[in-house]
Amino acid sequence: MSGVHDVASTAGGPTRDFGGISGMDQRHGRWLLISDDRSERAPARLYQARIAFRGGTIGDVRLFAPRPLRDQAGQPFPRPGLGREAVDAEAVRFDPKDGAIIWSSEGDARDGFAPGLRRQSRPGSLSRPITLPPGLIETPNQGPRPNLAFEGLTFGVDGEALWIGLEAPLKQDGPLASRAAGVLVRLSRLGRQGQLVQFAYRTDPISAASTGLRADNGVSEILALDAERLLVLERSGVEVSPGRFSYDVRLYVADLRGATDVADLASLDGAAVTTAAKTLVFDFHAAGQDRNFEAMAWGPRLGGRARTLVLAEDNNFEGDKTRFVTLRLNMPARPACPAG
Repeated sequence: MSGVHDVASTAGGPTRDFGGISGMDQRHGRWLLISDDRSERAPARLYQARIAFRGGTIGDVRLFAPRPLRDQAGQPFPRPGLGREAVDAEAVRFDPKDGAIIWSSEGDARDGFAPGLRRQSRPGSLSRPITLPPGLIETPNQGPRPNLAFEGLTFGVDGEALWIGLEAPLKQDGPLASRAAGVLVRLSRLGRQGQLVQFAYRTDPISAASTGLRADNGVSEILALDAERLLVLERSGVEVSPGRFSYDVRLYVADLRGATDVADLASLDGAAVTTAAKTLVFDFHAAGQDRNFEAMAWGPRLGGRARTLVLAEDNNFEGDKTRFVTLRLNMPARPACPAG
């Protein structure tokens, strides 16, 4: 880990109500951060930012006034319980083709709204739903689980497909992770014409925890490394006292070469498939960073094949700071070969 930078969230101006950062991305040095506040503290929102780097680490984060997320009628999304769709924003990416903004919501189960993806032209503009293939649409017995859905997004390196990372197995794909075993989650490649390719990725078991308290493990973000590999951020949360969690976060490379395309499989529960191979890149717990890191994006390129990777935490609006960390990744050479 090459650097740590904390941003205060209790001051006035743009940092007021700053927190819950669950996704971020940058394009031409312009950064976007998305909050998972369900309009309960302030309207569901995006932050624009300028991030200054010094020697491959963050030197400063300058936030600008937040822009509300808006529905297709141009109205800000309400808080849950009012009968209109509320959003639980979890990931955000710039479309490399035209600079549009793609973001995900884990839905509003209370008011009967399913998880989904949305597209808008710029911060503050209205957003429109993205049509999803049937296998990613929530139904009573199939599809994504409420609040365990579209946690990660990334565009492929060629910009022709959007990868979607589920936090947990689809309803039909088996139980959630346990302390004894990990689970299979689907990594979905959605082409611009709706073509769907999926691979199964096996998570780690839940980190050790006290009996009787809540705990989970799942995928919290993904990022394209090259044409055949993804960075996958796994986050295990363990309740150490009522309402307080400790986090164990690990960063892996998922290699999709040779993995089974499972898009046509009705269920992964008990299915014989070849999963994506995974290799540990960084263990945040071992580095003393027991934070709820959920956002991940590329920073500036460094010398040679080195590149900066930036991560930010979802602080769940606890405490008065949001932590950013930077990693230096050496990018190995590998010929581009379309996965799947």
